[in-house]
Amino acid sequence: MLDFGTGSGILLPSLATAAKRIVATDIELAPSQATAAARSIKVEFVSVPDFPSWTAANPATLDCIFALDVLEHVEADELEDLSTEFRSLLRPGGRLIVSGPTETVFYKLGRALAGFKNEYHHRNIFEHRSCAGGAVAHHGAHVPSAVPAAARVRAHALRALTRAVLDIEHQRL
Repeated sequence: MLDFGTGSGILLPSLATAAKRIVATDIELAPSQATAAARSIKVEFVSVPDFPSWTAANPATLDCIFALDVLEHVEADELEDLSTEFRSLLRPGGRLIVSGPTETVFYKLGRALAGFKNEYHHRNIFEHRSCAGGAVAHHGAHVPSAVPAAARVRAHALRALTRAVLDIEHQRL
């Protein structure tokens, strides 16, 4: 499993219960390295500059990639290359689990009241479907375009996240 944008490594203990191999990448690896060390979790850390070459050396080796609350920070021109890298890393039947901010009016209002500016968000979760080349798919089936884009992304993300949690729980048993 890959924890793309691992941040503090908060997902690593959960992944450790379900995965034989954990890979993590982020702009700053020290916080997640500290989490892994404190909990004695074996993690292969890959720096962002090394990620493309690591990807090329590890095709079709991952069952699942988690990109939680991170793709909204990726520049648009980098997102397509990243999507290609994710596809190349996943084994057949592998899953990409994506989450991100909803950027609703209430979310933006809350951020403004807290003093935050959105300078680091390039897109919200409803716009992540570009990761799939403009089409959202679930288990290889195209989701009809008659469904509003935001609803398709929400439904897909919910199904994928639910499936991933069920898979992890099943592996624990």
